[in-house]
Amino acid sequence: MTNIVRRHPLIVMLLIFNTFGQAVALVPVVAYRHYGVQLDVDLILAGVTLLFLLAPALVITHLSAGPQRFRKLLREMFTFRVKARWYVLVFVGFPVLTVLLQGSTPPGGWNIGRLADAYVYGFLASLLFNFVSTNWWEESVWMGFFQAPLQDRFGPFVAVLLTSPFFLLEHVTLVLPGSTLGGGWSSLVALLVVVPFARAAAAYVYNRTASLMMVGLVHAASNAVGFGLMMRLYGAGGNGVLIFVLLGLVALVATRGRLGRPRPPVETLHGAGHSPVSADGRLPEVAR
Repeated sequence: MTNIVRRHPLIVMLLIFNTFGQAVALVPVVAYRHYGVQLDVDLILAGVTLLFLLAPALVITHLSAGPQRFRKLLREMFTFRVKARWYVLVFVGFPVLTVLLQGSTPPGGWNIGRLADAYVYGFLASLLFNFVSTNWWEESVWMGFFQAPLQDRFGPFVAVLLTSPFFLLEHVTLVLPGSTLGGGWSSLVALLVVVPFARAAAAYVYNRTASLMMVGLVHAASNAVGFGLMMRLYGAGGNGVLIFVLLGLVALVATRGRLGRPRPPVETLHGAGHSPVSADGRLPEVAR
């Protein structure tokens, strides 16, 4: 079994999550559709994320890649020291851009008290809950454990394409009747469109910050503006993930698919050219 884990770490993680994890994630859907019981979907999904996504990924990392890679994953999970502009994007950029894109006046009009209420009790409260309960650990696995090794091997754009179907599969239970999103086929189609750009945005944030914490925070912000801020302002959830999609689209176009990752050394007529890229494919801090 240990040899199988070492040879096929990503496949083993997918098997664990998409059997045990998805089975538990389906419990609230089954309870609602067949028994009319409304369970707390968010808390159940938080437990699934910790027990059947994060825990297996950490164990598999230690077994397959060794203690050095395990420590690197943990270090990136708890890297808070990044450039201030990333925190500005999360705490200012996401809510401001979402409101501007909404393009309409909320019921009751604009006033400072209403905006402050929506920001604190809608956006910040939702951001904190989503980040701590799910998105931090979710991106530690999907970006740090799954997508990052794929981009080391195949490049960032191909890694986005390879990761997107499995990331989409994780969220299928969210679009079923009785789930958080509901909506059936329309929500599933929306996820099909959104997920590749969301993975591109996650890759860009990770490649520029080397922080899985920040990737999770950006992810949580996209959820918080839709289900927290807009719900508080307009009484209905807005499409907060649109900012995440726009970030991914801009990153893809601006970097020509490199998503913030430096290009590999270029071979010259006189031999391999010198490159500041480190062994794990990152620019050192000075170069970055």
